[in-house]
Amino acid sequence: MNRDQVDIPAIHRTPLFAILNTGSSIGLIVAIWAAVSYSLAGAIVGVSAAYLGKSWFLDRMVWLYEDMKNSNDVYKSWDY
Repeated sequence: MNRDQVDIPAIHRTPLFAILNTGSSIGLIVAIWAAVSYSLAGAIVGVSAAYLGKSWFLDRMVWLYEDMKNSNDVYKSWDY
């Protein structure tokens, strides 16, 4: 959210973040549709896709934090 003031490393400037958020959103939509239509298989696939996409996204956010935590005084203060 602060990338206008603090530049993020080039390795993290990929469209993967948008792809992962889109994938987890599609999984959520499939899970909701499956719950409404009482489809157990659809619910399992939808929830699995949502969890996979969001977990991978969070993994990338931790990687970004680890790469940037020493680049700014505010970020340094977040580390214990």
